Amino acid sequence: MPRGLSRRSSGSRAYRKGYLFELLVRDELAGMGLVVYRVARSSGKPRSAGVGYPPVDLIAFLPDGRALFVECKLQEPSRAQLERMREAAQALPGLYFVVTRGNLEGFLEEVRSLVASASNKNVTGARQAG
Repeated sequence: MPRGLSRRSSGSRAYRKGYLFELLVRDELAGMGLVVYRVARSSGKPRSAGVGYPPVDLIAFLPDGRALFVECKLQEPSRAQLERMREAAQALPGLYFVVTRGNLEGFLEEVRSLVASASNKNVTGARQAG
């Protein structure tokens, strides 16, 4: 094996690439004015207390309070992975997205539309209340 390459370093590089992609998505969402939280250890693996971590990487909130649950993947997930993600998403009280490099722009456009719609609802509600 070439010097400097090991299974560990290869895994570390993959983790870092995934982490940097999560940060890119997080920063794009925050740039739209959303409150965004990065969920550390988002693999969905159970903790010792028996309660699992959410199977998402980011949780963002629209201006109207709706939650966006975002799973960031550098590669397109396999059908089996997508099925597991869909099953896990059914328990989440919000909108669920799987974002890849290939669909990032489409995802961001959809979120911009959701933000505009949520913002318009808030403005209309404020006018009616006032």
